[in-house]
Amino acid sequence: MFIDSIELYNFRAYKGVNKVSFEKNGKNVFLVAGNNGFGKTTFLTSLVWCLYGKLMIDVDEKFRRDINDAQGYKKLFKFIYN
Repeated sequence: MFIDSIELYNFRAYKGVNKVSFEKNGKNVFLVAGNNGFGKTTFLTSLVWCLYGKLMIDVDEKFRRDINDAQGYKKLFKFIYN
């Protein structure tokens, strides 16, 4: 799945309509940067909520269990990507 754009509407610090576009430029990574308090975590929270239908803490707990069950990141990633 590739996300072309995201539109936030009155979500926490994002008042009104706020659209973020991800232009395809041959790269698969996008950097979200900014000063403290400028909405980076809120932006991530909105993505998690839309993709998983849950709060970030609930998704974090699932990944913590998966990592623990696999006995660490290294073994988990070997399992996922092999």
